[in-house]
Amino acid sequence: MTLEQITYFMDVAETLNISASAQKFFISPQGLSRSLKALQRELNTELLRFHQGHIELTAEGVIYVTRMKDMISRMNEIHEGMKKEPVQKIQVVVSTYLMKLTIDLFHQYQQLHPDQLLMIREMPDKSAEQQLLQRRADLALLSGPVLSRQLKCQLLCEAPDYFCIPKRHRLANSASLRFQDIRDEPFVTLSEEYKIHDCYVYHMRQMGSAAKIVFIGSSLESVEAVLPVVQAVTMGNPQYHIQLPDYVRIPVREKNGWRMQTAVRNEQTSPPVRQLARFLHARKDQIALPSVS
Repeated sequence: MTLEQITYFMDVAETLNISASAQKFFISPQGLSRSLKALQRELNTELLRFHQGHIELTAEGVIYVTRMKDMISRMNEIHEGMKKEPVQKIQVVVSTYLMKLTIDLFHQYQQLHPDQLLMIREMPDKSAEQQLLQRRADLALLSGPVLSRQLKCQLLCEAPDYFCIPKRHRLANSASLRFQDIRDEPFVTLSEEYKIHDCYVYHMRQMGSAAKIVFIGSSLESVEAVLPVVQAVTMGNPQYHIQLPDYVRIPVREKNGWRMQTAVRNEQTSPPVRQLARFLHARKDQIALPSVS
């Protein structure tokens, strides 16, 4: 069934004249007849009856016309409503891997607010922050520190960062670790687009030590694939959660924990954006963070 078939049928039901309707739609009477017959075959119902050159609606045809008119009327109401109250778009950027932690909340919000359309994009932390600063987004979900004074951030949830260590490593039984403890260890990290890379390099510089990076991955999956091969150390948290059977997770001692936060620009934001931010914070308990123990 196509919209074209329904349009043809509704017109013929009104004119009861195949030739007149065919002329209106710039098709041949034979083509229009084939379309009507195909519709009736699909419905397995006779809607029109041809008798001695005349057309008449069957009882089923009358019912079909009535129901279709009701549907068309409702569609027109929807269209008019859209003209009067256009859908408000909210551009949202979400730091990579935060999407899977929050997508259910966005779905809930969209169902509760059909007059708004969430345009959600997933990208690395730094890129998401820049999108907000460049006014290409209205709200961002970010992790890690946000240093720009142009953004207003509000904490959603937090959890500890951890070092991921091979089980047979000499440090594997530690209760907690400092960056000092891994300064000479081979390290696997995500690319410079991710703040885990920045954090490791920064702490190595603070200690006057060179970073011992042996692999820079472009995704969490690539990091997990390489770690068992090179037997190196990496960092993880609920966002970049390492799940390898031969590795243990040990809390980082001297570093502030991982944070998930909403961010908007300091200037006044629109009511829908404020409404979305309030919704996320009111339901932050629904964000299920993976265990780091």
